[in-house]
Amino acid sequence: MTRRLFAIGLLSGVLGLWDADAEGVPALPGPVYFSNRAVANPAVALRTELAAPASDYQHRIVAERCLLIRNPAIVDSFDFDSDPDSRSNPNPPWGFAQVIYRAFRTAGANLSQVEGFMQAWQSDQGLGGLDLRWKQPIAQAPVRLLGVINRLDLAELKSRGVDRNDGVMCGAEVRFVFAALSSLPAGYLNLIVEFVLPCINKPAFHAYAARWNDLRTLPGPAPGSPYYKSLEWLLTEATGHANCVRLRVSMRDDNVWDVRQFAFQSTGLARQLLFRQPNVGKVSCDPRSLFSGFVQNNLPQILASQYSIPAPLGAQIERLSTIQPALTLAPGIGGAYYERARYSLSINSCLGCHGIETGTQFNHLQYRQRGESSRLSNFLAGPSQDVVTDQPWSPGAPPLACVNGTHGDVRFFNDLVRRHLFLNIARRLNPAAPDVVWRRALDTTGLTALQTH
Repeated sequence: MTRRLFAIGLLSGVLGLWDADAEGVPALPGPVYFSNRAVANPAVALRTELAAPASDYQHRIVAERCLLIRNPAIVDSFDFDSDPDSRSNPNPPWGFAQVIYRAFRTAGANLSQVEGFMQAWQSDQGLGGLDLRWKQPIAQAPVRLLGVINRLDLAELKSRGVDRNDGVMCGAEVRFVFAALSSLPAGYLNLIVEFVLPCINKPAFHAYAARWNDLRTLPGPAPGSPYYKSLEWLLTEATGHANCVRLRVSMRDDNVWDVRQFAFQSTGLARQLLFRQPNVGKVSCDPRSLFSGFVQNNLPQILASQYSIPAPLGAQIERLSTIQPALTLAPGIGGAYYERARYSLSINSCLGCHGIETGTQFNHLQYRQRGESSRLSNFLAGPSQDVVTDQPWSPGAPPLACVNGTHGDVRFFNDLVRRHLFLNIARRLNPAAPDVVWRRALDTTGLTALQTH
């Protein structure tokens, strides 16, 4: 029923958008622009896809208005401001407390118990450094909204039978990124609430992508403007019909991050294994280790980013250093595919995506002062952390362990360009096109399987 309601909600008012680009993209795949989120071709090759000749200008608009909303005119506004010391709305509909209530509503929880769930969770986690306002109702929790993130690019097409064209898009997300206000250094604690959309058919997904893309031209972003109202509609659709909701928490102690993941359930917050993050203590330079055997036995799936970490090798809590070497395989593991397998395992993990593999000091969306926009990682935005461009950026060759002086390959990144490319293709695809056309077209964005980073 949830899936059907979500699709119906999208269909209302957007049917006219389906024929805007009825030709869609060619049935044959175009050039591969990204490979596992690294730039595979020079950025200039993307300009045709991203509204040439002014792709940089158009990309910046799409990135800031449709993909990663960090404008203080939104995140500090009446309906979104979560800072209890400065907000004018005591209970904003997109503030921290209401986002948490929406998440528990999705899980089927008794909303009268939410305050108790959050207090029990906070005490259990030992989140030191948080002031006494965490002991009050969660509407007073000292947090600041950093950004609202559209992750439609996480969706993958799942066909429901052989030679059938009734595939569904599964795994898209909408995220709210909050940072705790405390006496500790800025960026000490991040809390990301991730609403995972249900599987929906291609026409409904196409319509939803088109509505997100339409944000780029709507007047706004002042409260009450067409942009503001449309953004809130999109968020209401996502949070109201989510299939499940996660909470990811990261705490910083100098160069070390403590990373944890939880599921919203009807009985509270339940700890989960970190998605695709192996226990770093199990990643061994010994070719006879359990982890080495896992890589050897699952090499095709790892190369295609279509694998999961088995429980014996997984981690519920991981302490990750942003200065430690990149994830490294034992010498000889994977044979000629050693570096490709190593990189796939790394970029799909918390440590790789948020660490030295991408040249990131863990946070892709950085702590901000009120009235300012969060700075972005170079992995997300390219050469500048303040101004979004369509240019690639490289952290250089990441150092590896096991053999002194060895490094991984040099790769280039600009993940907002990749997400823009996904959105651009998804909105142009013919909703009635066969599954193979959708799959080939979306594969050019380089996200070959459901990922959560």
